[in-house]
Amino acid sequence: MALHVLTSYDLNSKDMVKKIAGKIAGREHLHLCADKSVKDARLTLLVNTVPYVRGENDFTLATYLELQDCLRQGFLRNEKTIRVSDERFILLKIIEHMFKNNPERLRLFTLERFTIYEIFDFLTFHEVEVSEEAIAKIGFAYEQDVLKLYRIFTEIMQALKSNKALARHKKILGTDVAIGLKGLNTINELIKKAVREYLQFIEVLVLDGFLFFDDFTKLVIAEALKLKRRVYFTAKDKGGVGSFLFDSVYPKLFAELGQEVSVPAPAKMPVNCVAALDYARQHL
Repeated sequence: MALHVLTSYDLNSKDMVKKIAGKIAGREHLHLCADKSVKDARLTLLVNTVPYVRGENDFTLATYLELQDCLRQGFLRNEKTIRVSDERFILLKIIEHMFKNNPERLRLFTLERFTIYEIFDFLTFHEVEVSEEAIAKIGFAYEQDVLKLYRIFTEIMQALKSNKALARHKKILGTDVAIGLKGLNTINELIKKAVREYLQFIEVLVLDGFLFFDDFTKLVIAEALKLKRRVYFTAKDKGGVGSFLFDSVYPKLFAELGQEVSVPAPAKMPVNCVAALDYARQHL
């Protein structure tokens, strides 16, 4: 199994630091932290660690938000990047064209366009096959209109990226959207490509201190697995937060990734005072 969980009674214990250090020693790795507090704690305890600095690409330790920032910097200012604001504007143009003879529906879809865009962005990011039944499950009214809108939206986005916009597309977009620029890509596609390229150069991925996993983090894990990288999670021993992770978060995440959850046996604390003091010196 390529997914492994490193556990300890405390995430900041010497025991946990020792386990992490053993997995990354001598290997090209990315140590991804849930937030800055976890990153700062690891920075003071792990040797030969290179923290992320904005504008620098050579690092081994970063928060997941810093990794996103690093990957985005390369294409956000590129004129061939279709930004979120561009996609939202294109969606609005389609709504205005589609409901130009239905003022009530036009008003409703215009007001809800940001929610609709979030739904469309989720579906395209996950490359979901969309049906009227799937739209109905989301709970948005006017399923047939939403489905038609989604199909027109994805058709136009594909046409813009392939530089094959048809007359009907140009009629919808008018002169407000530049058509004909070669090599266009959306933010989602560029992020996926950047993640794949970045992970080519590492052997080990550590996800440290995470209590939940968003779409970006899941993408990083999934791409690491495709590349047969070793992926490690850190968690407290089962009990309290550890139980929440092993009983709820990990089963769902691992199932999505086609993996099984393995619960490591918690380390046994010594019961007599002398042994407990020795244990504390070694691990705390």
